[in-house]
Amino acid sequence: MLTRLIVTRIACSLVVFMRLAGAQVAPPLTIVNCCDANNLTVFPLRGASFTIPLPFVPSVIAFSSTGEGLYAMKRHGTDASSLSLVKVHFHPVRVSTLLESIAIDVDSFTVSKRDDKALVAGRRASAGKWSCGIFEVAFPSGAVRTILERLNCLNGALWERVKLSPDGDRALVETGRDIQIIDLAKGAATSLNREFSKGPWSEYVSWSPDGKWIAVLESGRRGKIILLDGETGLSRQ
Repeated sequence: MLTRLIVTRIACSLVVFMRLAGAQVAPPLTIVNCCDANNLTVFPLRGASFTIPLPFVPSVIAFSSTGEGLYAMKRHGTDASSLSLVKVHFHPVRVSTLLESIAIDVDSFTVSKRDDKALVAGRRASAGKWSCGIFEVAFPSGAVRTILERLNCLNGALWERVKLSPDGDRALVETGRDIQIIDLAKGAATSLNREFSKGPWSEYVSWSPDGKWIAVLESGRRGKIILLDGETGLSRQ
């Protein structure tokens, strides 16, 4: 059965931000079936669905910041750390390769608005040992810069579900029940959990289009959206 990925994280945060700004235009949101067949079926909130045939079965995917397309990791053979990255455009439908090879076992990733780099949470091998971390990968060279790294992947919660800020200088990253803002230039992580009530948080966290705010949707039991300052991480009261 196809896995249905509903972009609630984009929907919730963008709708909140657009209401705050007084915008009346609906954002370009989509629902996509993917990841166990050689195609993507796209269900726009407005208009008819359409299917994009692919020459491969997509592995990890990430939506573009505008919702007008997505990025997909293409696995080569059985090697989990042998991947390439493609962009799937919705209008008009086409597929383009952004990176021919990336030697990282990718858990999640996000791509900059300029399509010039990806931020990856995952694992990579060096001298026969695996390390876990956040890595910045430049396009089209594939040059990898380590932002944060842990040599023992079993020591503590792993970084996952990364999201670049609109300016590409910071990132939101989840680790366990914590959400962190990472300064990519300094490689410094600031925890946001001091502002949150107790209990698990959902994965629905996103930047505002201007990067000034962060929207966090609490777990399903609460369903509350909290706005945080994009610089300080303090809640908006």
